[in-house]
Amino acid sequence: MIGRATRSSARDSADEPVRNGGEDSRRSAGRKGGTAGTIASALFYLVLIVVAVWQFTGVADDRFQIQVLDPDVGLLWRVFIVAVLALDVVLVLLVWRLGRWSPRLAVVNIVANGIGAVVTVVPLIGGGLLMDNVPQQLADAFDEKVTWSMPIGSIAAFLIVVAIWDSVEGARRAGLGRRRSR
Repeated sequence: MIGRATRSSARDSADEPVRNGGEDSRRSAGRKGGTAGTIASALFYLVLIVVAVWQFTGVADDRFQIQVLDPDVGLLWRVFIVAVLALDVVLVLLVWRLGRWSPRLAVVNIVANGIGAVVTVVPLIGGGLLMDNVPQQLADAFDEKVTWSMPIGSIAAFLIVVAIWDSVEGARRAGLGRRRSR
């Protein structure tokens, strides 16, 4: 979910209309700018997948690594979180390959955002996604006192807002909701 902003912004260059002989096309000229953004977005999601899998399997060294995601969260939650991130990689590549957002891809994006929000927010609110002692782990790592707690409600709200924003942005770029001129 955090990477959704990256996916949307990286596709900007492939989303701009280009005039070709009087025809309005949504394909980017040469895709040169879109390729770098696509690679960055895809790599970002792949790194998120690797980090999520690593965190869900448990960190190896508590002295030098911080366990943020709870490895005891249910298997289905873990599978769905990783699957949504993998779907995000596929969406980035499909939008790049097509050179534009299509209505179908926008709908898939909306569904992925909805599922992503549910599979992150439900266990987060239920106390099973993040480790309870993250503030203490950070304090120990930096030899500081714990003076804060995990802002679960704010994190959940942020994830929901990002999912809605990315859904609206994808729909807008695909032209969903626009009136067609005759």
